[in-house]
Amino acid sequence: MKKSGAAQLAKSDHKVFVGQNLALARTSLGKSQAAFARDFGVASNKLNQWEAGLYYPDPFVLRRICDDLGFTMDWFYRGVQAGVSEQRAVGLRQARAEKPEA
Repeated sequence: MKKSGAAQLAKSDHKVFVGQNLALARTSLGKSQAAFARDFGVASNKLNQWEAGLYYPDPFVLRRICDDLGFTMDWFYRGVQAGVSEQRAVGLRQARAEKPEA
């Protein structure tokens, strides 16, 4: 069985991986950090810290993002795209193509 990208990361790099996935999800929606943070009742600087990989996102906020927008916790934490809505999967592919280092 092939391991996901997250399974191959050192433990210290996992926050960065999750933060990059959060940033990719946000940009795939065409949202600024300020707008996205406002949508989910999070301070902009907190979202910035999550995306930078300084801290893990609040799991309750992340669950709301998944429920409201069609992402999955598995995608954020492990990089597994199964279960992500088709609309979001297309958006993620487009955002990744525009930002190859993601």
